[in-house]
Formats: sequence, C-alpha cells, structure tokens
Amino acid sequence: MKNDIGTAARIVALAQEVMQVSGYAGLHYGTLAENLGITRAAVHHHFPNKVDLARRVIAEYIEWTRGQFAAIDATGAPVHDKMLAYFALYRLIIEDGDERLCPGGMLAAEAMTLPPELKADVREFFDLHITWVAKVLLGDGSRTEPEGEAARVVAALQGALLVSRLYGRPESFDAIVDGLMAIVPTTPPGATARPARKAAAARTGTVEGP
Repeated sequence: MKNDIGTAARIVALAQEVMQVSGYAGLHYGTLAENLGITRAAVHHHFPNKVDLARRVIAEYIEWTRGQFAAIDATGAPVHDKMLAYFALYRLIIEDGDERLCPGGMLAAEAMTLPPELKADVREFFDLHITWVAKVLLGDGSRTEPEGEAARVVAALQGALLVSRLYGRPESFDAIVDGLMAIVPTTPPGATARPARKAAAARTGTVEGP
C-alpha cells in the first residue's frame, strides 16, 4: 500500500511538472512511465485516464494555494503586505530559471479543448484566486468593485509570467508587478517595493508550490 501511495504521488508530481511546461496536450502516459521507471500499465492503475490525472494535479494545486492564502491571512498583515506576499507566490514560479508556468494558467490557455470536467476545475482555481484577492482588497475600504479589480490583478500576473518566460527575463515580471502596485496601492509612502516583494514569502511563511 505504501509503495502504491508513493508511486501515485510521484506520478502526480511529474505530471504537474509536465503540465507547467507543456500543458494538458503535452501529458503522455508513455513519457511519464519512462521517466519514472515504471510501466505504462502502472500509471493507468493509479489514474485510468489522462483527465483523472490532470484533475488530481489541479486539485492538489488548489489545496496548496488555499494553504498559502490561509498562511497570509493568519499574519494579520495590512493589505499592502498581503498583496506583496501574493505577488511573491507568482515570482517563485520563475525564480528557478526553468520553463515552468502556473499550472492553472497553462490549462486556461487550452480552455477551448479541455474536457468539461477539467475546464470546471480550472475555473475553480481562478475563482479561488479572484475571490481571495477581492477579499484582501476590501480590507482597505477604498474599493467599490473589488472582484473586477481582483480579476484584473490575477489576469495581469498570469500574463506577467508568460511575458517573463517569453523573454527569459524575470525582471519583466517585476516590471509588470510594479505597474500593478500603481493600480493597487501595496506600498506605504516612502517604502521600497521590490525588496519588500522578494521578502514577502519569507515573512508570511509561504513556500513554492508542490
């Protein structure tokens, strides 16, 4: 039983890496089996079809994200610190220098060809982000339409990841985040934005995704 659990976890972890680079279309059981040193039948044993595996990946990423949001909320930090910590979650994705993107963003780019149940899972992922950001933005009392502004923030961050990967420059992401800070005030007067952003994950106990 322990070996079965371990194998399933390894499959999910590798599937997430593949999906962060190649999306759902690039997920192939034969390649997973070869890279993990197991048979293709073993992959099917744990996940009878590809949509089952992809749904497990996004479900685990959603739960990880909920945990990160809970950790940020638990700090009781002001709005600008919470938003900096949120931006840091995205920044972590590109800091390793590989080709990964947010799994939710990668799947959203394939929305027109995704199985309906997986498409619904991706919507749940984005709804989670938008709802949480809107809740945080409500905290400063200045927003009349926080959900609309939250959706723009999430869309901008996903786009920032794409642009950064396209040009191979993490600083492209930072420039877009700096623009967001002008739209969504996250830095108190006289504070320096970029160092605070880099330190946000450490301050709030956030960590890179599974």
